[in-house]
Amino acid sequence: YFSIGKVAYGYLLVHAESKKPDSGGRFWVEAMRQICFILALFVLLMTGVLLAGFNTFWSGPALVTLSALFAVYMLWSKIHSYEWETLPLEELMKVRPAAFARELGTSEPVPRAVSARLSALAEEGKAAGSG
Repeated sequence: YFSIGKVAYGYLLVHAESKKPDSGGRFWVEAMRQICFILALFVLLMTGVLLAGFNTFWSGPALVTLSALFAVYMLWSKIHSYEWETLPLEELMKVRPAAFARELGTSEPVPRAVSARLSALAEEGKAAGSG
């Protein structure tokens, strides 16, 4: 009985779903944006609850709660500062310098290869723009 289950579930585990492309980056960024929005909404809601309980605007707990909006803003600005759609060349060089040198098709040191390739691309751009 268990051997039949092992074969059946082993097959289903490998072949039941097709391989899908990874789109986690977009979903992660959208999830983080929604979390920041909900956190800000929660902070405002809790501030309102504390204000209603103390019947005065300058109550201590409500001000402490309201100051949490600064932390939510810092989280929001950190998330929105990521360059997740395109990786700058400098960051790419830090992560995968050997692979980048292979793509350029050179054996010279990577920074010289990159600067040579960038200057060649710049010259091509100038020639195309002036011609």
